[in-house]
Amino acid sequence: LFGAEYLPALGILHLSLIAAVFSVVGVACTNYLVVMNLGYLRPVRLIGGLLLNVILNYYLIPLYGLAGAAWATLASQLFAICLGNLLNRKTHECLRLQCLSLLTLGLPGVRSAVLGAARGALEPNRPQPQQDKP
Repeated sequence: LFGAEYLPALGILHLSLIAAVFSVVGVACTNYLVVMNLGYLRPVRLIGGLLLNVILNYYLIPLYGLAGAAWATLASQLFAICLGNLLNRKTHECLRLQCLSLLTLGLPGVRSAVLGAARGALEPNRPQPQQDKP
């Protein structure tokens, strides 16, 4: 589309897209942590991912340039989003759900959402109870 001079960026784009998938899964995990009253764990994992990213960037960018930065981002996303859940027993269920979502491409969640919406649309409208007027 843009010409041959952009072909080397294709590998970096692929790594960035994979990192984006982990980022989206992480957003869902954040919601889970809040619901389970474990939201305080999220900043700890994010700081760990940040530190890992800075350290990996320091070493990988001089050696591999933009590809090194993409690998560092992927590794830190993977740590902050998924592996961080492995380190705490309270978040193992979230890790299980993340793995299920990644392995099934999120299809069970989509199926549940579609069926839930369909059930809501198919239910007859229930009349609202009227309040007594004084």
